[in-house]
Amino acid sequence: YRLTQKRAVARTGQGKRGLLHALIFKMSMEFGTDRKDDIKRHFDKESTDGKLEMKKVYELMFTTEERREYGFKDFEEDCKATLPRACIDEDTMKWEHVETFLQENS
Repeated sequence: YRLTQKRAVARTGQGKRGLLHALIFKMSMEFGTDRKDDIKRHFDKESTDGKLEMKKVYELMFTTEERREYGFKDFEEDCKATLPRACIDEDTMKWEHVETFLQENS
């Protein structure tokens, strides 16, 4: 994920070492076509009226290991920065929001 040097350092508190950790983490969270297709398949199966709760989207998008490094609060902050306000207010996401999130943050 796009982590500026300042944010990476703030997350780890370890200066350049923290930046390296953040960059390694970013490389581990690639969203290739197969992974996106799998997320879409699960999203379609579990959504109601084309929407899914943000927490559930977060759980679908990230592995357990990734969620340890990239908490739900971080996900919410990144959503607030990239998605329409109505999406945030309703605490739900449409597939188009997921696509926007992935385009803007990966």
